[in-house]
Amino acid sequence: MAATTYFNLGDPTFDVTSETVHRTRDERWWVETNYGWAVLGYEEGAALLKDRRFQQGNARWPE
Repeated sequence: MAATTYFNLGDPTFDVTSETVHRTRDERWWVETNYGWAVLGYEEGAALLKDRRFQQGNARWPE
């Protein structure tokens, strides 16, 4: 079964420890959610946070 490419984090039945999440993490390092993108891998998340090109979306709100 292929990994899902979208997680509905607002669904009360969504479980971050589910087999679906684990299977998706094995196949992809990120996934789209109803709140934006979710990074599924620790190493990838750490690399993004250290990358100076990365900014949170709210950094541009004053503009």
